[in-house]
Amino acid sequence: MIVLDEKNIILDCDAQNWEQVIRIAGARLRENGYIDDAYIEAIIEREKEYPTGLPTDDVITALPHANSGAVYKTGVCAVRLAHPVDFRNMGDPEETLPVEMAFVLANASGPDAHLEDLQELMDCFTRVGLLADLKRAQSVAAFQEVFAAREQYPEA
Repeated sequence: MIVLDEKNIILDCDAQNWEQVIRIAGARLRENGYIDDAYIEAIIEREKEYPTGLPTDDVITALPHANSGAVYKTGVCAVRLAHPVDFRNMGDPEETLPVEMAFVLANASGPDAHLEDLQELMDCFTRVGLLADLKRAQSVAAFQEVFAAREQYPEA
């Protein structure tokens, strides 16, 4: 089960593009002992090849992650953007999506273990009202509290 640590939540981030979003989230994960710089570069390279933008209801999201680089602890960095940033659509790479929130995933359990975490996050995004409540959260603590209560939101 994914636990979102308050120190890995960035609210109202003023990023100019998708790569900057990943670098900001990656720096936070690195500072908090989750990953190394090679993992940040691996996420960026993977995003170029396999985009992670999702046309989710209420709030458009992205799930950047990688399968290589050093990950010391499993975790996620949630980034709520001050203004939408274009990511390419996971389902249609020719389309860009105005992403409002990114969840940058790092999994220390091996190359395929991240799939379970990705599925768990995808399941979160189908919960009615969850993303809207995360977008409205007034503080890091409130954001973390909403995310922690995600199973209480009804499935779509």
